[in-house]
Amino acid sequence: MGVGAGGAQVAGVQVDVPKSRSLAAAFQEELILFRRTLMSVAGRSDKDYQKLRAEKATATDDEDDPNAPPVPAPVEPGPPPAVVRRD
Repeated sequence: MGVGAGGAQVAGVQVDVPKSRSLAAAFQEELILFRRTLMSVAGRSDKDYQKLRAEKATATDDEDDPNAPPVPAPVEPGPPPAVVRRD
């Protein structure tokens, strides 16, 4: 039984998932080191350090670029999937 074009795409994605997870883990480690460095240099109360926190990322301050694009609205989770009953 041959693999169609859709099957080849799925296989490619399955190969990319472990690579993506590995890259995400490496990025997370680098981000932690960056935050620790910024904290030690600027302090926990520094605006730039605080902006690295997810809940503070959209807060604006007087140092923000006035020509920067607007901050997107927070993402709202979608409705739960519909349950299909098969009786």
